[in-house]
Amino acid sequence: MTLNIRFAIISTALAALSAPAYADATEPKVNWEASPYSVDVDRRGSEVEDYTITGWMLTPTDQTKPHIRFSCTDRAGLVAIISPTPELEAEQGTRVSTRRAKTNFKIEGRKRVSSMWVHVRETGILQSRQNEDAKKIFNAVITQSSIDFKLPMSKGSITLQPPKADGAFKTFMQECSL
Repeated sequence: MTLNIRFAIISTALAALSAPAYADATEPKVNWEASPYSVDVDRRGSEVEDYTITGWMLTPTDQTKPHIRFSCTDRAGLVAIISPTPELEAEQGTRVSTRRAKTNFKIEGRKRVSSMWVHVRETGILQSRQNEDAKKIFNAVITQSSIDFKLPMSKGSITLQPPKADGAFKTFMQECSL
């Protein structure tokens, strides 16, 4: 079964889920926030013209521990972003240095995947370079599978247990045609 078919099956299963049970029936637990975003890219001194990236961002509400978030744009498709530490923010207008790095990740019960990721030193995040990796991690959220991730710039690793999919997660899926 190909990855796209599995992705479609899992996505259909998620859409069919009934409303989750909450500890406090009056206030549902929010695990994710989905929001549109736009970034202007200024290519000063480059032959490439300036451009704007628009899309959707899916961010967990708890960013105090290592976490995953997703971005979806027409330009890049689905992107997984791993933050191994509480999120750092680069100051507006600051140049960030990125480095491609090979890393390994394993989703519970599956074969280990080795691929290239982008590491941003100033913020400490890792960003997928291949949509297939992002789709695997996205599906891990749906199936509530843990993800073991080797940090490429250190000898360490982290295990991520993504929060459960909720209404914001479904909104992100619909807006990104996933």
